Amino acid sequence: MNKDMHIKLLLWSILSITSIFILCFTLIIPVSNNYINYNYELKSLLINKKNNKNELKILNDEINKQKNDLNLNKIKNSFNIDKLKTYCEQFFNNIDIKQIKTNKDYDIYQLNMNTKVNSPKMFYNFIDKLNSVDNIIKIHLPIIMESNKETIKIKFNILIYKT
Repeated sequence: MNKDMHIKLLLWSILSITSIFILCFTLIIPVSNNYINYNYELKSLLINKKNNKNELKILNDEINKQKNDLNLNKIKNSFNIDKLKTYCEQFFNNIDIKQIKTNKDYDIYQLNMNTKVNSPKMFYNFIDKLNSVDNIIKIHLPIIMESNKETIKIKFNILIYKT
């Protein structure tokens, strides 16, 4: 009986160890393989994301360089007071231009605008089209808008930088 018990115990041990190995190979190892595959895909996606960020940064740098080059070219352009005054008179009346600061590197001109318009759309169109002017222009705040019954009185200053 003692020998028979040992054989039963040995058989049950072998059967349980075999079943544990079978469970390991059918459940745990495929799950770990999936984990490894997912981890590899995640690393690949992170690398792609980093590469895309670098490419986007390079594109943004190129766009900023183009904008800066355009602004540098604008500051080198000659400033024609009559041309700018004619341009502004397309939108407004009562324009006063004066030179406010002279430096060894650049001059600053100021346009004082006092005008009356029927709608603010003309003012916004003027602001939109300022980018097409050949010089660097800054609209100096505050912009004062006062409404009457029929018109809007607009008062603001523009600074023009010239080398």
